[in-house]
Parts: sequence; structure tokens; C-alpha cells
Amino acid sequence: AAAAAAAGTAAAGTSSASSSASLASQLSPLSLTAVEEADENEPAPTMTNLPSSFSMVTTGPIASAVANLKKETARWSSRNNPIVSKAKEMAEKMQTMANLQFAMESDPQLKVKSDLISTARNIAGNAEEIVAYARKVAASCTDKRLKEDILFLCERVPSMGTQLKIISSVKAASSASDADADAMLVKNAQNLTDAVQRLVRACEAASIKLSSVANTMVMAIRWAKKSRESIMVEAGQRKASSYK
Repeated sequence: AAAAAAAGTAAAGTSSASSSASLASQLSPLSLTAVEEADENEPAPTMTNLPSSFSMVTTGPIASAVANLKKETARWSSRNNPIVSKAKEMAEKMQTMANLQFAMESDPQLKVKSDLISTARNIAGNAEEIVAYARKVAASCTDKRLKEDILFLCERVPSMGTQLKIISSVKAASSASDADADAMLVKNAQNLTDAVQRLVRACEAASIKLSSVANTMVMAIRWAKKSRESIMVEAGQRKASSYK
């Protein structure tokens, strides 16, 4: 009886696997993309010592640039796409930068200077990672204009990341509010975010103009568009998490 039960269980498992395989073969590419999007892990907001009242700054030049970058990257799944994945991480960290900058202006007594410095370093690190992937895309791109655009941005982005680290350290070291340092921080963060947004867009455009002997890693980068419903759900989740 035990052997019969085991045989029945094995048969059921085989039948279930066969059904799953059959179902998978019937799914369209769009359906498979939707399944992948549902399993995707989005970057979490950066943890800092900020009071909850400063958890989500939505106005100002930095926040505006962040919103544009998030809008650009929200169109794409970050699964099998390190460029989009790192850009999404950078957007969250840049949002934290906007929160910290606003908090320090509002209450100079807040002890968040170390958070500002570490956030700037992390943003610069993200920028360097994005550039490393983008250079490989440029090397495999057959479109001369696109290749030049990508390489131009690859030259600018790291230098802006380095400037952001320096300006953040100067601002954190200042015992009083420095209008010049604030203006430089805002402008640099805005420019860096805008440049990364343009770089993401250029790499996506280059993805359909790759050499037949392109780098294996570049060929593996997948630009899977998200459904409008998926984008709206993720936007709602980000907004809800900012109020926790």
C-alpha cells in the first residue's frame, strides 16, 4: 500500500510538472515579462537618522531631477539589467540626499552630517558602476552618434560624482549654513541625476544597434518594458514606504 501511495505521489508530481511546462509554453513573451516583474525586488529607501517628517522631500531641484530619473527607470524591469538596477538604487540615494539637504537647512542642529557624506559616497559609487556597464555598451554599439553620446556622458558622470563627494564633505564640515555650498550641492546633484537619466536612455537606444560580436555581458542586458499597471503599483508602494 505504501509503494502504491508513493507511486501515486510521483505520478501526480510528474503530471503537475508536465502541466506547468505546458502552461509555460502557452504564455506569450508579454506574460512572461509580467511574471518576472512581479518577482522583481526594487531598491529600498536608504536608512538615515532623519526624523520621519523629512522622509520624503518632493519639491526643489534635486527632488525634481530624482522624479525624472525614477520615471525613466520605472519603465524598465531591473531583472537582468544592471544599468537600470544601479540607476534605481542611485535614484533612491539621491532622494535621501534631497531629504538630508532640506533637513539640514531646516534644522542645523540635526546630527545627519555623516549621513550626508556616506550618501554622497554611495551615489558616486553607483554612478561609477553605471558608467562601467555603459562603456561596454558603447564599445559594442554600431551607431556612431549614439556611441559618442554614451562615451561623452561616461566622461562627465564620474567627475560629477567626485564633485558631489567633495561638496558634501565641505557642507558637512561647516558649522553654519553656507548658501554657496548649498547651491553647489543642489546644482551638482541635479546635473548628476540628469546625466544618469540621459545615459540610461542612450544605453537603451543602443541596445538595438549592437554588433553581432558584442560583449557577452552586453548581449545579456535585457530591456523589458513594464506594464502601466506595474509602474503604478510600484509608485504606490514607494509612496507608502516613505510614510512608515
